[in-house]
Amino acid sequence: MSLFASILSLLKSRDTNGEEFSEQEREALRQAWGLDPSDPVLDSAEMHREATDPTGTSYDQQMWRKKIVRTVADPAEISRERFFEHVSEIWKESHALGISPEVVYETAREAFRSALRHVVADKEITKAEHIYLEELKEVLGLPNDMAAKITQEIVTEAETIFSSKIRGV
Repeated sequence: MSLFASILSLLKSRDTNGEEFSEQEREALRQAWGLDPSDPVLDSAEMHREATDPTGTSYDQQMWRKKIVRTVADPAEISRERFFEHVSEIWKESHALGISPEVVYETAREAFRSALRHVVADKEITKAEHIYLEELKEVLGLPNDMAAKITQEIVTEAETIFSSKIRGV
């Protein structure tokens, strides 16, 4: 349970006698603590639902997805060897966070699409980029037919946008 959730739980149990927070109380807490309006202020029933969600909390899912997609889309920030190790570590996090296999698989497809868009942005797929995409497909656990389908979709999309063929396909 996060510190924020613990504080809310304590406040709820002592001050509200188990009553749910009203939207005005939630907004007052957001303003008093300087929270973004989109930050959840959960009551104990909502915290219990989040804690027992078998797919991980929505926040965990959202942050994990952003991390994997961002890492895959721009691998230049870290060395090639470290990159694939890092992606594998992020993948392992999904199990620790309790993220469902369906979400993991959908994120793999999303990450591969993002990486492929990054690769075709210069209207060419080099030999090194082919190798990168092949290794990435393996690390993400995508079947060959799924990776081929995504590649065809993204290449077709890019050729439509650029009004020219992508070299090296």
